[in-house]
Amino acid sequence: RRIDKLADLGTSIVSMSGGEPLLHPELDAMIARVRERGMIAGMITNGYNLNVKRIEQLNRAGLEHMQISIDNVMPDDV
Repeated sequence: RRIDKLADLGTSIVSMSGGEPLLHPELDAMIARVRERGMIAGMITNGYNLNVKRIEQLNRAGLEHMQISIDNVMPDDV
């Protein structure tokens, strides 16, 4: 697995990004594996699919930081 290889190479931080990580069906498991291997788990997202339940799930998986990309300056536009 790539996460294990990163840990074996001494990686300290893994940031999930590219496309939209929240759409990946195994995101929580990947975050948990990153944490199990002693690395910091982060994510870059557009935040569109975030809600209270999803944030709680990410917290339980061990997500340590999240960066939200804001691509529009109009607050009511998606």
